[in-house]
Amino acid sequence: MQDIKSQLNSSKAPGGKTLAPQTLLRALQELANTGDGPDRVAYFLKFWAGFLEEPLEEATKGAIKLYDSPIYRTQLEILGGGKPLGPFQDIQNYVRLAWKGNEAAIGALLQLGFGKGKSNLVLPDWRRSGFRYMPRTNFQAAVYELLKHSRQARVCLNPDCASPYFIAHDPRRKFCSPECAAPFQKEWKRRWWKRKGKLWRKARKERGATVSKQSKKRGGKR
Repeated sequence: MQDIKSQLNSSKAPGGKTLAPQTLLRALQELANTGDGPDRVAYFLKFWAGFLEEPLEEATKGAIKLYDSPIYRTQLEILGGGKPLGPFQDIQNYVRLAWKGNEAAIGALLQLGFGKGKSNLVLPDWRRSGFRYMPRTNFQAAVYELLKHSRQARVCLNPDCASPYFIAHDPRRKFCSPECAAPFQKEWKRRWWKRKGKLWRKARKERGATVSKQSKKRGGKR
């Protein structure tokens, strides 16, 4: 059976505009990385006008609910720092959990916006021998796009990174940027040199001696 295909109903998307997949991921990434300050939140809402309009309305009504499991509640408490959260921060923290692979958070976000009397449009697709997911908003389409790129979703290993959530096109990549990787690469080199520098110098010296002897031999035959 094939994977669920996504089709956005643009007539119900914010502003009636369907965003491209890369733009959807960028919007979700910027949402995850937006700082806690009111000015940063206001900037996001202005720049991505309409992207969170309906999700925020649903979140205000208390529509976001994770499965009743202590581990998920604990993760949200850690992200929220024990402080009362508003609708924007609730959605943002769920997106951050989703970015880390929390399937309950992904499920909750995919349904956000489907209130009472609304249907979550996962429809059978006979031609493709599978299902077709039809998100009602760009936000839902963005969450589904993240799910499709789950193997590329990363959280920068630099604990001081201001924007740790990113998409890695190289599976070996663990840092969001060379700037974040630089101090750790320097520390790794320092530790490597401390552990193996003596052996490396010895091996280099021996190779140099061998090359010198070979050069003398070749010179003596002339």
